[in-house]
Amino acid sequence: MNSPPGPGPAYPLERPGPDRDDARFTIGLLLEVAAVLQQHGYPPLVAAADLTRLHRALFTTIYQPKEPT
Repeated sequence: MNSPPGPGPAYPLERPGPDRDDARFTIGLLLEVAAVLQQHGYPPLVAAADLTRLHRALFTTIYQPKEPT
């Protein structure tokens, strides 16, 4: 299946390095994503491990290491 012509995908973003951060990726963002999931019928986060897993999954979906050129 061919993709329609146009701009490339916006994601993933380049992963932040140790010398720079992305202030948008906050605990508030994680909690809002968790709330939306719950509104759609997924179970609530009940343990710290749940939040850790959500953090890791969301981070790796949004950010990837820069590909070598």
